[in-house]
Amino acid sequence: MVQALADCIRASLDRAAEAEQLASREADPMTRAELQELANGWRKVAADYQYVEKLETFLKTHKLPEGPLSEH
Repeated sequence: MVQALADCIRASLDRAAEAEQLASREADPMTRAELQELANGWRKVAADYQYVEKLETFLKTHKLPEGPLSEH
């Protein structure tokens, strides 16, 4: 799953860069702002995937004891 997350992160950052490139070439201020907002949204998606990736790594290296949590 880590590789799948890395692929999602990369794809999200690629989409952010693409939207930012389009924004930099756009003459209309409103469209430019919308494209910049889209780029920011894709960067947020990438950050969320990065968080999940870190959490997954943490959980794999710090295994919880077996059994229901209420017993501990």
